[in-house]
Amino acid sequence: MPSVLVSRSTLVVATLLITWLVWGSSFVAITYALESFPPLLMMATRFVVAGSIATAIGLVLARRAGQALPTRRAWRDASLVGLGFIAIGMGATGWAATRLPTGIAALLVATAPLWIVVLQLGVTRGASRNSIALTGVAVGMAGIGVLVAPGGGSTGLDVGAAIVLVLANAAWAAASLFAPRAEKAGGLLLGVGMQMLSGGIQLGLVALATGEGARFELASMTSLAFGGWTYLVLASSIGGFLAYGWLLDNVSAGTASTHAFVNPLVAVALGVAMLGEHLDGRMLFAGGAVIVAVVLLLAAEARTSTAATAGTALDVAALPGLDRAPDTSPVPVRRARGARAVSIGRPIAVGRASVRRGFSPAPTPAFASRRTARPWQATDGMDALSIDEAFDGLS
Repeated sequence: MPSVLVSRSTLVVATLLITWLVWGSSFVAITYALESFPPLLMMATRFVVAGSIATAIGLVLARRAGQALPTRRAWRDASLVGLGFIAIGMGATGWAATRLPTGIAALLVATAPLWIVVLQLGVTRGASRNSIALTGVAVGMAGIGVLVAPGGGSTGLDVGAAIVLVLANAAWAAASLFAPRAEKAGGLLLGVGMQMLSGGIQLGLVALATGEGARFELASMTSLAFGGWTYLVLASSIGGFLAYGWLLDNVSAGTASTHAFVNPLVAVALGVAMLGEHLDGRMLFAGGAVIVAVVLLLAAEARTSTAATAGTALDVAALPGLDRAPDTSPVPVRRARGARAVSIGRPIAVGRASVRRGFSPAPTPAFASRRTARPWQATDGMDALSIDEAFDGLS
Protein backbone atom coordinates (compact mmCIF):
# COMPACT_ATOMS: atom_id res chain seq x y z
CA MET A 1 0.00 0.00 0.00
CA PRO A 2 1.65 3.25 -1.10
CA SER A 3 2.39 5.77 1.64
CA VAL A 4 1.25 9.38 1.47
CA LEU A 5 4.24 11.73 1.46
CA VAL A 6 4.20 15.50 1.88
CA SER A 7 6.83 17.35 -0.10
CA ARG A 8 9.41 19.46 1.68
CA SER A 9 8.24 22.61 -0.13
CA THR A 10 4.68 22.05 1.10
CA LEU A 11 5.90 21.68 4.69
CA VAL A 12 7.99 24.83 4.39
CA VAL A 13 5.01 26.84 3.15
CA ALA A 14 2.69 25.41 5.81
CA THR A 15 5.06 26.05 8.71
CA LEU A 16 5.89 29.55 7.46
CA LEU A 17 2.17 30.37 7.31
CA ILE A 18 1.77 29.16 10.90
CA THR A 19 4.55 31.41 12.17
CA TRP A 20 3.27 34.31 10.08
CA LEU A 21 -0.44 34.11 10.91
CA VAL A 22 -0.50 32.53 14.37
CA TRP A 23 2.32 34.64 15.79
CA GLY A 24 0.93 37.72 14.05
CA SER A 25 -2.43 37.25 15.75
CA SER A 26 -0.66 36.66 19.07
CA PHE A 27 -0.19 40.41 19.48
CA VAL A 28 -3.96 40.73 19.94
CA ALA A 29 -4.02 37.75 22.34
CA ILE A 30 -1.20 39.27 24.40
CA THR A 31 -3.15 42.52 24.68
CA TYR A 32 -6.21 40.65 25.92
CA ALA A 33 -4.22 38.52 28.39
CA LEU A 34 -2.53 41.59 29.87
CA GLU A 35 -5.92 42.77 31.12
CA SER A 36 -5.57 40.31 34.02
CA PHE A 37 -1.96 39.04 33.96
CA PRO A 38 1.27 40.84 34.83
CA PRO A 39 3.47 40.64 31.70
CA LEU A 40 6.28 38.34 32.88
CA LEU A 41 3.95 36.02 34.77
CA MET A 42 1.64 35.81 31.76
CA MET A 43 4.50 34.73 29.49
CA ALA A 44 5.98 32.36 32.10
CA THR A 45 2.74 30.49 32.86
CA ARG A 46 1.92 30.29 29.19
CA PHE A 47 5.16 28.48 28.38
CA VAL A 48 5.27 26.34 31.52
CA VAL A 49 1.84 24.93 30.69
CA ALA A 50 2.57 24.56 26.96
CA GLY A 51 5.99 23.05 27.66
CA SER A 52 4.57 20.59 30.19
CA ILE A 53 1.95 19.38 27.71
CA ALA A 54 4.42 19.02 24.83
CA THR A 55 7.11 17.37 26.99
CA ALA A 56 4.68 14.85 28.52
CA ILE A 57 3.31 13.81 25.13
CA GLY A 58 6.80 13.75 23.66
CA LEU A 59 8.08 11.46 26.43
CA VAL A 60 5.20 9.03 25.89
CA LEU A 61 5.87 8.92 22.15
CA ALA A 62 9.60 8.47 22.74
CA ARG A 63 9.00 5.53 25.10
CA ARG A 64 6.69 3.85 22.62
CA ALA A 65 9.31 4.26 19.92
CA GLY A 66 11.99 2.77 22.16
CA GLN A 67 14.02 5.97 22.25
CA ALA A 68 16.32 6.92 25.11
CA LEU A 69 15.28 9.50 27.68
CA PRO A 70 16.71 13.02 27.38
CA THR A 71 20.30 13.28 28.55
CA ARG A 72 21.70 15.95 30.85
CA ARG A 73 23.30 17.62 27.84
CA ALA A 74 19.97 17.65 25.99
CA TRP A 75 18.34 19.43 28.95
CA ARG A 76 21.26 21.85 29.12
CA ASP A 77 20.94 22.74 25.43
CA ALA A 78 17.16 23.04 25.75
CA SER A 79 17.66 25.42 28.67
CA LEU A 80 20.02 27.58 26.61
CA VAL A 81 17.56 27.75 23.71
CA GLY A 82 14.70 28.43 26.13
CA LEU A 83 16.75 31.21 27.71
CA GLY A 84 17.08 33.01 24.38
CA PHE A 85 13.59 32.32 23.03
CA ILE A 86 11.45 32.42 26.15
CA ALA A 87 13.12 33.95 29.19
CA ILE A 88 14.77 36.82 27.30
CA GLY A 89 12.96 37.11 23.96
CA MET A 90 9.33 36.57 24.94
CA GLY A 91 9.83 37.99 28.43
CA ALA A 92 11.09 41.27 27.00
CA THR A 93 8.27 41.31 24.45
CA GLY A 94 5.61 40.97 27.14
CA TRP A 95 7.29 43.57 29.35
CA ALA A 96 7.80 46.08 26.51
CA ALA A 97 4.18 45.68 25.39
CA THR A 98 3.14 47.60 28.51
CA ARG A 99 5.57 50.47 27.83
CA LEU A 100 5.82 50.94 24.06
CA PRO A 101 3.27 51.71 21.33
CA THR A 102 2.33 48.63 19.33
CA GLY A 103 3.87 50.01 16.12
CA ILE A 104 7.22 50.81 17.73
CA ALA A 105 7.31 47.39 19.40
CA ALA A 106 6.59 45.73 16.04
CA LEU A 107 9.48 47.62 14.43
CA LEU A 108 11.89 46.54 17.16
CA VAL A 109 10.76 42.90 16.98
CA ALA A 110 11.41 43.02 13.23
CA THR A 111 15.13 43.48 13.94
CA ALA A 112 15.50 39.73 14.58
CA PRO A 113 16.40 38.81 10.95
CA LEU A 114 18.91 41.67 10.89
CA TRP A 115 20.53 40.35 14.06
CA ILE A 116 20.70 36.88 12.52
CA VAL A 117 22.52 38.21 9.45
CA VAL A 118 24.91 40.22 11.64
CA LEU A 119 25.66 37.26 13.92
CA GLN A 120 26.21 34.96 10.94
CA LEU A 121 28.65 37.44 9.43
CA GLY A 122 30.48 37.66 12.73
CA VAL A 123 30.72 33.91 13.27
CA THR A 124 31.86 33.21 9.70
CA ARG A 125 34.03 36.36 9.49
CA GLY A 126 32.08 37.59 6.49
CA ALA A 127 32.09 34.30 4.59
CA SER A 128 28.28 33.95 4.89
CA ARG A 129 27.62 37.29 3.18
CA ASN A 130 24.63 36.95 0.84
CA SER A 131 23.66 40.04 -1.13
CA ILE A 132 20.11 38.80 -1.74
CA ALA A 133 19.50 38.14 1.96
CA LEU A 134 21.01 41.48 2.97
CA THR A 135 18.81 43.27 0.43
CA GLY A 136 15.75 41.43 1.75
CA VAL A 137 16.51 42.45 5.33
CA ALA A 138 17.04 46.08 4.28
CA VAL A 139 13.79 46.21 2.29
CA GLY A 140 11.84 44.57 5.10
CA MET A 141 13.21 46.95 7.72
CA ALA A 142 12.35 49.90 5.48
CA GLY A 143 8.80 48.63 5.03
CA ILE A 144 8.29 48.10 8.75
CA GLY A 145 9.80 51.52 9.42
CA VAL A 146 7.29 53.16 7.08
CA LEU A 147 4.47 51.15 8.65
CA VAL A 148 5.17 52.11 12.25
CA ALA A 149 6.66 55.59 11.78
CA PRO A 150 4.74 57.91 14.13
CA GLY A 151 2.70 60.59 12.46
CA GLY A 152 4.23 63.29 14.53
CA GLY A 153 7.25 62.88 16.78
CA SER A 154 7.98 60.20 19.33
CA THR A 155 8.44 62.25 22.49
CA GLY A 156 6.71 59.65 24.65
CA LEU A 157 9.00 56.79 23.61
CA ASP A 158 10.44 54.75 26.47
CA VAL A 159 14.06 54.57 25.33
CA GLY A 160 14.99 52.03 27.99
CA ALA A 161 12.23 49.65 26.92
CA ALA A 162 13.25 50.06 23.29
CA ILE A 163 16.88 49.19 24.07
CA VAL A 164 15.81 46.14 26.09
CA LEU A 165 13.63 44.86 23.24
CA VAL A 166 16.42 45.32 20.65
CA LEU A 167 18.90 43.41 22.82
CA ALA A 168 16.27 40.73 23.47
CA ASN A 169 15.97 40.20 19.73
CA ALA A 170 19.72 39.63 19.60
CA ALA A 171 19.26 36.85 22.15
CA TRP A 172 16.41 35.42 20.06
CA ALA A 173 18.63 35.48 16.96
CA ALA A 174 21.48 33.76 18.82
CA ALA A 175 19.09 31.04 20.02
CA SER A 176 17.82 30.60 16.45
CA LEU A 177 21.35 29.94 15.24
CA PHE A 178 22.17 27.60 18.14
CA ALA A 179 18.93 25.57 18.11
CA PRO A 180 19.74 23.42 15.01
CA ARG A 181 23.09 22.45 16.62
CA ALA A 182 21.65 21.64 20.04
CA GLU A 183 21.40 18.04 21.18
CA LYS A 184 17.81 16.88 20.85
CA ALA A 185 16.04 14.01 22.57
CA GLY A 186 13.22 12.13 20.91
CA GLY A 187 11.22 13.89 18.25
CA LEU A 188 10.52 17.54 17.51
CA LEU A 189 7.62 17.70 19.98
CA LEU A 190 9.78 16.59 22.92
CA GLY A 191 12.63 18.91 21.97
CA VAL A 192 10.40 21.98 21.64
CA GLY A 193 8.53 21.05 24.82
CA MET A 194 11.78 20.91 26.79
CA GLN A 195 12.77 24.33 25.45
CA MET A 196 9.43 25.90 26.37
CA LEU A 197 9.33 24.27 29.80
CA SER A 198 12.87 25.26 30.77
CA GLY A 199 12.47 28.78 29.39
CA GLY A 200 9.12 29.21 31.13
CA ILE A 201 10.59 28.12 34.47
CA GLN A 202 13.46 30.58 34.10
CA LEU A 203 11.07 33.40 33.26
CA GLY A 204 8.75 32.35 36.11
CA LEU A 205 11.58 32.72 38.62
CA VAL A 206 12.18 36.26 37.35
CA ALA A 207 8.47 37.06 37.59
CA LEU A 208 8.30 35.83 41.18
CA ALA A 209 11.49 37.69 42.09
CA THR A 210 9.99 40.95 40.81
CA GLY A 211 6.81 40.46 42.84
CA GLU A 212 4.42 39.75 39.99
CA GLY A 213 3.04 36.68 41.73
CA ALA A 214 1.70 38.81 44.56
CA ARG A 215 0.01 41.20 42.10
CA PHE A 216 -1.88 38.46 40.25
CA GLU A 217 -5.47 37.76 41.33
CA LEU A 218 -7.02 34.68 39.75
CA ALA A 219 -10.53 35.64 40.90
CA SER A 220 -10.41 38.89 38.94
CA MET A 221 -9.45 37.30 35.63
CA THR A 222 -11.77 38.24 32.77
CA SER A 223 -13.03 35.75 30.22
CA LEU A 224 -11.34 37.72 27.45
CA ALA A 225 -7.98 37.55 29.26
CA PHE A 226 -8.35 33.81 29.87
CA GLY A 227 -9.30 33.27 26.22
CA GLY A 228 -6.23 35.21 25.06
CA TRP A 229 -3.97 33.26 27.42
CA THR A 230 -5.42 29.92 26.26
CA TYR A 231 -4.83 30.89 22.63
CA LEU A 232 -1.23 31.75 23.48
CA VAL A 233 -0.73 28.34 25.13
CA LEU A 234 -2.26 26.13 22.46
CA ALA A 235 -1.86 27.98 19.16
CA SER A 236 1.02 30.39 19.61
CA SER A 237 3.25 28.33 21.93
CA ILE A 238 2.68 24.69 20.99
CA GLY A 239 1.68 25.22 17.35
CA GLY A 240 3.90 28.21 16.63
CA PHE A 241 7.07 26.93 18.28
CA LEU A 242 6.67 23.48 16.74
CA ALA A 243 6.48 25.13 13.31
CA TYR A 244 9.45 27.40 14.07
CA GLY A 245 11.50 24.50 15.43
CA TRP A 246 10.87 22.52 12.24
CA LEU A 247 11.88 25.50 10.13
CA LEU A 248 15.14 25.98 12.02
CA ASP A 249 16.03 22.35 11.29
CA ASN A 250 15.13 22.52 7.59
CA VAL A 251 15.70 26.05 6.25
CA SER A 252 18.06 28.89 7.03
CA ALA A 253 17.56 30.93 10.18
CA GLY A 254 16.95 34.02 8.05
CA THR A 255 14.08 32.37 6.18
CA ALA A 256 12.61 31.00 9.40
CA SER A 257 12.66 34.52 10.88
CA THR A 258 10.62 36.12 8.09
CA HIS A 259 7.76 36.06 10.59
CA ALA A 260 9.31 39.19 12.13
CA PHE A 261 8.40 41.10 8.96
CA VAL A 262 4.97 39.56 8.40
CA ASN A 263 3.68 39.55 11.99
CA PRO A 264 3.23 43.35 12.19
CA LEU A 265 1.23 43.27 8.95
CA VAL A 266 -1.03 40.59 10.36
CA ALA A 267 -1.49 42.66 13.51
CA VAL A 268 -2.40 45.72 11.44
CA ALA A 269 -4.84 43.70 9.31
CA LEU A 270 -6.55 42.34 12.42
CA GLY A 271 -6.75 45.85 13.80
CA VAL A 272 -8.52 46.99 10.64
CA ALA A 273 -10.87 43.99 10.56
CA MET A 274 -11.65 43.67 14.28
CA LEU A 275 -11.05 47.09 15.76
CA GLY A 276 -12.13 49.33 12.88
CA GLU A 277 -8.72 50.93 12.38
CA HIS A 278 -8.09 52.89 9.19
CA LEU A 279 -6.02 51.41 6.34
CA ASP A 280 -4.00 54.09 4.55
CA GLY A 281 -1.45 54.29 1.76
CA ARG A 282 1.45 53.99 4.18
CA MET A 283 0.22 50.57 5.28
CA LEU A 284 -0.19 49.44 1.67
CA PHE A 285 3.34 50.57 0.80
CA ALA A 286 4.76 48.82 3.85
CA GLY A 287 2.87 45.67 2.97
CA GLY A 288 4.38 45.64 -0.51
CA ALA A 289 7.88 46.17 0.87
CA VAL A 290 7.47 43.32 3.34
CA ILE A 291 6.27 40.97 0.61
CA VAL A 292 9.34 41.84 -1.48
CA ALA A 293 11.57 41.23 1.56
CA VAL A 294 10.08 37.79 2.19
CA VAL A 295 10.47 36.85 -1.49
CA LEU A 296 14.13 37.93 -1.45
CA LEU A 297 14.90 35.95 1.71
CA LEU A 298 13.21 32.85 0.31
CA ALA A 299 15.13 33.33 -2.97
CA ALA A 300 18.38 33.52 -1.00
CA GLU A 301 17.45 30.27 0.76
CA ALA A 302 16.68 28.55 -2.56
CA ARG A 303 19.94 29.82 -4.09
CA THR A 304 21.96 28.50 -1.14
CA SER A 305 20.26 25.10 -1.29
CA THR A 306 20.79 24.84 -5.06
CA ALA A 307 24.47 25.73 -4.74
CA ALA A 308 25.00 23.11 -2.04
CA THR A 309 23.24 20.45 -4.12
CA ALA A 310 25.24 21.33 -7.23
CA GLY A 311 28.49 21.17 -5.29
CA THR A 312 27.68 17.72 -3.96
CA ALA A 313 26.62 16.42 -7.37
CA LEU A 314 29.81 17.69 -8.99
CA ASP A 315 31.98 16.05 -6.35
CA VAL A 316 30.28 12.67 -6.66
CA ALA A 317 30.45 12.83 -10.43
CA ALA A 318 34.20 13.29 -10.18
CA LEU A 319 34.68 9.87 -8.57
CA PRO A 320 36.41 7.44 -10.97
CA GLY A 321 34.19 4.77 -12.40
CA LEU A 322 30.87 6.61 -11.91
CA ASP A 323 30.87 7.89 -15.48
CA ARG A 324 30.24 4.36 -16.74
CA ALA A 325 26.81 3.01 -17.52
CA PRO A 326 25.04 1.71 -14.41
CA ASP A 327 25.37 -1.98 -13.71
CA THR A 328 23.01 -4.05 -11.60
CA SER A 329 25.88 -6.02 -10.05
CA PRO A 330 28.40 -4.49 -7.62
CA VAL A 331 31.69 -3.53 -9.21
CA PRO A 332 34.59 -4.39 -6.88
CA VAL A 333 37.45 -1.98 -6.52
CA ARG A 334 40.60 -3.41 -4.98
CA ARG A 335 42.41 -1.27 -2.46
CA ALA A 336 46.20 -1.31 -2.37
CA ARG A 337 48.21 -3.33 0.15
CA GLY A 338 45.86 -6.27 0.18
CA ALA A 339 42.84 -4.50 1.63
CA ARG A 340 39.50 -6.24 1.28
CA ALA A 341 37.32 -5.57 -1.77
CA VAL A 342 34.92 -2.66 -1.55
CA SER A 343 31.91 -2.28 -3.80
CA ILE A 344 31.19 1.03 -5.46
CA GLY A 345 27.55 0.20 -4.98
CA ARG A 346 27.80 0.59 -1.18
CA PRO A 347 27.43 3.98 0.49
CA ILE A 348 30.54 6.12 0.66
CA ALA A 349 31.13 8.44 3.59
CA VAL A 350 31.00 12.07 2.50
CA GLY A 351 31.79 14.85 4.93
CA ARG A 352 30.37 14.10 8.38
CA ALA A 353 27.41 11.96 7.30
CA SER A 354 26.83 8.97 5.11
CA VAL A 355 24.71 8.77 1.98
CA ARG A 356 22.83 5.93 3.62
CA ARG A 357 21.25 8.46 5.99
CA GLY A 358 20.02 10.66 3.16
CA PHE A 359 22.31 13.62 3.91
CA SER A 360 25.40 14.34 1.82
CA PRO A 361 26.90 17.80 2.31
CA ALA A 362 29.65 18.90 -0.03
CA PRO A 363 33.08 18.13 1.44
CA THR A 364 35.81 20.70 1.81
CA PRO A 365 37.94 21.35 -1.31
CA ALA A 366 41.06 19.79 0.28
CA PHE A 367 39.23 16.58 1.18
CA ALA A 368 37.57 16.45 -2.25
CA SER A 369 40.87 16.84 -4.11
CA ARG A 370 42.47 14.03 -2.11
CA ARG A 371 39.62 11.67 -2.73
CA THR A 372 39.22 12.58 -6.42
CA ALA A 373 42.92 12.10 -7.21
CA ARG A 374 43.43 8.62 -5.70
CA PRO A 375 40.35 7.47 -3.78
CA TRP A 376 41.39 3.83 -3.53
CA GLN A 377 45.06 4.23 -2.66
CA ALA A 378 46.11 3.72 0.95
CA THR A 379 48.02 6.78 2.12
CA ASP A 380 47.66 7.66 5.78
CA GLY A 381 44.69 5.39 6.46
CA MET A 382 42.24 8.32 6.70
CA ASP A 383 40.74 8.47 3.21
CA ALA A 384 36.99 8.21 2.63
CA LEU A 385 36.76 4.43 2.15
CA SER A 386 38.95 3.68 5.17
CA ILE A 387 36.75 5.81 7.40
CA ASP A 388 33.61 4.20 6.02
CA GLU A 389 34.98 0.68 6.55
CA ALA A 390 36.04 1.55 10.10
CA PHE A 391 32.53 2.61 10.97
CA ASP A 392 31.10 -0.48 9.29
CA GLY A 393 33.34 -2.61 11.44
CA LEU A 394 31.87 -1.08 14.58
CA SER A 395 28.29 -1.83 13.57
